[in-house]
Amino acid sequence: MHLDIAHLTHIERDLSDYLRPIDPDPGFIDTLSQRLSRSDRTILDRTYPHRKFLSVLGLGFLIGLIILLVLGERPKR
Repeated sequence: MHLDIAHLTHIERDLSDYLRPIDPDPGFIDTLSQRLSRSDRTILDRTYPHRKFLSVLGLGFLIGLIILLVLGERPKR
């Protein structure tokens, strides 16, 4: 397929109209830079104090569901 320069120029102009570069917030960039340069590893900003409780609760529901499914498979007399 042969594309001439005028066609490519038109495509580039259309793309530059649709895809305008973003202008990020300098404060965000500075904060991100400080966080990344301070530590060798990434640390989550948010901690979820109820994570253990919800995990145990979810595990309990899962085990209960499995028990119900296994007991429900038994033939009724």
